[in-house]
Amino acid sequence: MVKKTMKTASSMRKTLPGPTGFRVGDRVKITFGNNDVEGVIVEDRGPFGGNGAQLFSIQTDEEGEPCVFEMPVYLLKAVK
Repeated sequence: MVKKTMKTASSMRKTLPGPTGFRVGDRVKITFGNNDVEGVIVEDRGPFGGNGAQLFSIQTDEEGEPCVFEMPVYLLKAVK
């Protein structure tokens, strides 16, 4: 007899690849007003943004001062 197990949404989420294409350590660019700021993703915060958007913690080093803040994935651009 074969025993079937039912997958829950949380167990499936752990096995599926991330839909954003970004991961911790990636360099990204964010636009603030007329300026583009580069930073590094330091944490994947999960789907807690508006309408379930993925949030990432980004660390920048502008003018010698490190700054960490959260941004939704749709505002990030990959740095090549």
